[in-house]
Amino acid sequence: MTISPKKSLVLTTTILVLTLLTVQSTLFPLPGKADTDGSQFLYLEDVQSGMTGTAKTVVKGDEISEFSVEVVDVMDEPGKLEDFIIVRASGKAIERSGGIAQGMSGSPVYIDGKLAGAISRSALWSKNADNPIALVTPIGAMLDLLESGEVGASSNGEKNSVEESLEGFFPGKEVTFETIKVGDSPIYSTEDRLVFLKKQTPIMTNGLSERAFKTLKNGSVSGDVDLIYNPGAPLGMKPLENLNGLSGGDFSFHNSQAASSGEDSSGMEIQPGGPFGVALTEGDVSVGALGTVTYKEENSLLGMGHSFLMTGESDFILNQSKIYDTIKSYQSPFKLGSIGESIGSITQDRAQGVLGEIGDSPDLYETNISVSQEGLESPDEFNTEVVKNPNLISYLSLVTMQESLNKATNRVGQGTVKVEYEITGDNMPEPLTRTDIFFSTNDFSYLPSLQVAVFIDALAFNSFKDPGLTNLTADFSVNNGIQAGQILYFALGNNIYEQGNLVAYEVKIKNYRDDIVRKTGAFKLPENLPPGNYVVSVYGGPRPMEIAPPNPIETFDDLLGYMENLKNYEHLSVELLKPLEESVVPIAGTGYRYESVTRIDKEFTGRVIYGRQAIGIKVIEKQETEEGEAEDE
Repeated sequence: MTISPKKSLVLTTTILVLTLLTVQSTLFPLPGKADTDGSQFLYLEDVQSGMTGTAKTVVKGDEISEFSVEVVDVMDEPGKLEDFIIVRASGKAIERSGGIAQGMSGSPVYIDGKLAGAISRSALWSKNADNPIALVTPIGAMLDLLESGEVGASSNGEKNSVEESLEGFFPGKEVTFETIKVGDSPIYSTEDRLVFLKKQTPIMTNGLSERAFKTLKNGSVSGDVDLIYNPGAPLGMKPLENLNGLSGGDFSFHNSQAASSGEDSSGMEIQPGGPFGVALTEGDVSVGALGTVTYKEENSLLGMGHSFLMTGESDFILNQSKIYDTIKSYQSPFKLGSIGESIGSITQDRAQGVLGEIGDSPDLYETNISVSQEGLESPDEFNTEVVKNPNLISYLSLVTMQESLNKATNRVGQGTVKVEYEITGDNMPEPLTRTDIFFSTNDFSYLPSLQVAVFIDALAFNSFKDPGLTNLTADFSVNNGIQAGQILYFALGNNIYEQGNLVAYEVKIKNYRDDIVRKTGAFKLPENLPPGNYVVSVYGGPRPMEIAPPNPIETFDDLLGYMENLKNYEHLSVELLKPLEESVVPIAGTGYRYESVTRIDKEFTGRVIYGRQAIGIKVIEKQETEEGEAEDE
């Protein structure tokens, strides 16, 4: 057959246009889709109710298991972060696990051989655990994490919650998202209520002591602030604000008896359906979360299908991991595993998942802990690196110090602990160096660790500049007994003094299960001290914050000097204080009631001095003699 020149020209032009369109779609992919072969993905707009497929995950050991999924419906809301594929799961892996288990988040879902998304949330059923409802985060939203600066966004303007949107797919049912806490009663779905488990992620630790594990879960408690000193108080910082632990997140906690991170290098190869870890520490103390890999492209991986801590740009530790088994539970099944060798960093932590980069090295904060014990010659050494996230650095340092003390002593209970520590930072003119001492009748490891952590926190969140924290070196000396003395008695020679008089005092200190020690001393009132009412206070350790303000803290160097020069509890202070006028109380809302006139200090090396007493005195003008001269005492 002969083609006319005109038809030949049309055919040639058509072929050329199709070729250009193919080149254009290859070089310039459609918005919202990664620069990859689109044929391997099934995007949300192509998913329909009734479709079936498979998902991959590890239930036990090194074998990737498959289970079936059937699309119930598609939630296509304005904005990518409210989109989900609703599926029902089934198969031997689901039956073996007792449902969708914590740690399966990120399990890739394939429909028609194409990757559609990642299992991210599941519904809790009382009668149908082997055929649960699950939510799948669409792959299109997750692929945004591979595009620099393209991390997806919520819809603009007013929108319904995910719960309200889901209620439209399950008429007559109330839909809620719940977090299961340790000790909570089991939560089930009912005929009228569909309960989804929030993005519950298993946090794995390796052999933490009971005390350190409790701190990891719950953080510090508000009552502890009365037993330590908050160096950030003059700047308006609330004590313990960033030491609340991970209990506020959607996590379950599991303390396995395995090697520390970095020692167990038998984790599985990074592959879709296989496990991976997001670690917060590495070294002698191991803390990390388990997730499942959704997609791997060269040295990048996507996983979880939901956020870890929702930090956005991040610098967590990417680890290989190993799954020992999946444990059935009345509350929610979970994977039990270990965090293995670090292989890179987690660089994005967003609503639609996390992005890991294999080969990258995260920038970590080093903790070097030494523990010396009474009667032992050589100290125990512990080295752990923690992530530099400002909201985590002090809290993880607290867990690391407490665990090092517990592990070195192999006991809990009473004791006195003195700690000498140095905190360094790239933007600090010099390291902060301090000594603190505490005692306890039930947990000697906690208060000294907490005090150091609070100083780290005050530096990390100071209002002047980023200190660029890099290292903590702490040497703990543990005495098995209680070396402490309580201020029982305080007395002055008189209640009325003239300007320039000498004020004599007596202090009695009751040593723990020992004798009462009597200390005497004196200080001279200034010659030009204005007449009026004053208070003489005696106390152990740093000056109580509500008594008198420190010198003005106007620069970062002022803050460092203030923190370094605070007395520790080896010190007893006697201080003359002038009540502030009512018109200036409180000063800028700080609650100070006095200003300092003069202070003297006595040191009790190796002994905690605690307690506080005060006596009011009256200062009058110096009396003149008959010859017209002031009378000296």
